[in-house]
Amino acid sequence: MYSTILYILLSASFTELCDPGTYLPSTSSTNCATCTVGYYCAFYTSGTTVRTACSSGTYNPSAGSSTVQACLSCPIGTANGNTAVSICPKCVAGSYSDKIGATACISCGRGTYSPNEGATSVQSCLPCPTGTASSSLGVAACLKCAHGSYSDTAGSTACTQCRAGTYQSNEGATSVSTCLTCPTGTANALAGGYECYPCPDGYSCTDPANPVLLANATTKAPSNTTPVTTLSPSTTLLSVILSPIPGISLSTIIAASTAAAGLTNAVTTAAASTMVSPSSMSLNTTVMNMISSTSMRLNGTSITTVSSNLTAPKISIRALMLMVILNLVLCDATGDFFGAFEIWKENLFRTLRINIGNQNVFTNEKLSVEIVNSNRHLGQITDSGIVLQNKILVEANEIGPMKRHLEIQLPRGETYRTGDYLAVLPINPIEIVSRVLKRFHLSSITRIKITSSTNTFFPTNYPVSAFDILSDYVELTQPISKKQIEILARLCPNGTERISLTNLAGDEYEKEILDKRINILDILELYPSCKLSFAQYLQMLPSLRVRQYSISSSSLWNSEIVTIAFDVLRPSLNGVGQYYGIASNYLANLNEGDHISCSVRASNVKFHPPEDTTIPIVMIAAGTGIVQFRRFIQKRVVQLLCGTEVGRTNEDFLYLDELNIWSQLPKIQVKSVFSRENNDGNKYVQDLLWEDRNEIANLYFNGARFYTCGSSKKLGTSVKTCLIKNIAEIKQCNEDEAGKILEEISLDRYSVDVFT
Repeated sequence: MYSTILYILLSASFTELCDPGTYLPSTSSTNCATCTVGYYCAFYTSGTTVRTACSSGTYNPSAGSSTVQACLSCPIGTANGNTAVSICPKCVAGSYSDKIGATACISCGRGTYSPNEGATSVQSCLPCPTGTASSSLGVAACLKCAHGSYSDTAGSTACTQCRAGTYQSNEGATSVSTCLTCPTGTANALAGGYECYPCPDGYSCTDPANPVLLANATTKAPSNTTPVTTLSPSTTLLSVILSPIPGISLSTIIAASTAAAGLTNAVTTAAASTMVSPSSMSLNTTVMNMISSTSMRLNGTSITTVSSNLTAPKISIRALMLMVILNLVLCDATGDFFGAFEIWKENLFRTLRINIGNQNVFTNEKLSVEIVNSNRHLGQITDSGIVLQNKILVEANEIGPMKRHLEIQLPRGETYRTGDYLAVLPINPIEIVSRVLKRFHLSSITRIKITSSTNTFFPTNYPVSAFDILSDYVELTQPISKKQIEILARLCPNGTERISLTNLAGDEYEKEILDKRINILDILELYPSCKLSFAQYLQMLPSLRVRQYSISSSSLWNSEIVTIAFDVLRPSLNGVGQYYGIASNYLANLNEGDHISCSVRASNVKFHPPEDTTIPIVMIAAGTGIVQFRRFIQKRVVQLLCGTEVGRTNEDFLYLDELNIWSQLPKIQVKSVFSRENNDGNKYVQDLLWEDRNEIANLYFNGARFYTCGSSKKLGTSVKTCLIKNIAEIKQCNEDEAGKILEEISLDRYSVDVFT
């Protein structure tokens, strides 16, 4: 429930006479300041100086410049695609620039690399040595050939796979002679193998590349618990099953599924380097028979095929190119997004004829955890800014949560544009981390070592504290998915708890899980019989995600310092414990001088104030949505802010002092409406917009730009409805036609940035 709304109208420019080489730095300034580096400040015909950014391909290291000649061309070995910079950055390793004034560096070609920064010619791009290859542009180093492959030619773009019937277990091989023939009694029917497997019962492996089913031999599908044969994690099993279009890399087809299912780099690499010939269009029946009778281990997950009658369909190129193998699935980002993805992933693998329906995904864990004693070492490295100020804007009350203001020095070398976002990588609250440690009988000083058979975001193969893993790497409060509930139910020996969990994965899921934001830890505490290991728990958790905040300051105020405003979320939703907003509580507890992992993210190009200061601007915001427009005002005095509702009285007014000062400047109107007070019939922002509809119409006909920031469900919908009503009255049309007019306006004059 919103309780305070701020509404401000601006319709003309505010000017101040400044000498060349100086400019008016902010809306609240009355004194001219020296023109900053990256800009020049020259007289315009009106007698007013304007700060102009140096164009891309140029830089200006000097302050106080008054002519465009101060913008110098970038030297060779550097490039600059941005405006208003004081230095052109060197070309990164893997690229070069051989002309002055470059706006972008040129990437080295495939099969080459360049290890040094600031390269000035194509000669710096060296051919990949033997034993390595590079299929990408602009690399600083070529990749070693994976086991099962080799490169005997310098400048290779791809490594050559060892043929079927051979194996090669070392990386960086430089000759085909490293591909060794499978020993007697073993076989390898696939190219690019790093080991051979025992010849299956009932087969002859005289030719290790083509095992033959013996006459009158019978095969028996193994049980789900007794593997017959184990294939290495790098075996390109999908190349047998997919049988893709000739000349199309397997990675093109399986890229999404490998990333989603956590498949190894080895699989993707092998697939990427395998070009399928026309002869492979039909599946190898012999190999498929072997697959159908064998329990395999693919990428650390036990997979047992239960059918012994798999056939090898022959599919024409034309038919395959037009085949839809899986229908599009749309997910609700506010609902069970990850649960829907898990269902899609299972359907994908079922379509690819790998049946994992009856398998316990934890039969063979991808992660193993070893308790060790070692010095603490954090594996996650990110750029960090420095907290300069952290203050309370509004105390928590019955109306809403606490609101805070944070000022941050950006990481070295980073700048931003007015209207950009700040991406923050938070740390989990110690209260939640402590609950996890208690559940798994670990202490905060326990050291663990993680090993994994697949690519993982965890630090691997060296000791790190369990506390740091839980604090820095994983999402602890994400609602548990239906699939995860089903897995935990199978791990509960207590029959009553197992039945209760199974019910939660059904019709009760949305009400009892999503709405209450019940996470995996909550379930483990509510159902203590679940036998989940710490490794299994980590394997179920997604990586910690960045959170994005609107920057509330203007880059003209300071291009290297940002401010943000945010709610501190601590509602109690699930009845298990207090729910914490991960990022907001992390930010709220930062002190001056603390480091914060962050970086700048560009915003929607439409959600920037127009450079033409004579264009009127109408801005509408609610709650902390006001921060979007504080930066507009800070950048230019002539703007329209349409406001914020954060409380019933002035003590809940965000940035009250600043707005009071700015409202005294010419052509600025500040209007407010408080939803729980008597305001002459105006209770919400749409009421005030309707009352001022004639003034807003005049602004529109004078070319005004309109901006909205706030809740999509409340402010976004109500403002849109009000604007449609306004248009219908002005144009003398019905609301359907008015809605179409608003859609046309949205292309260039109405921008929306809303959040859930």
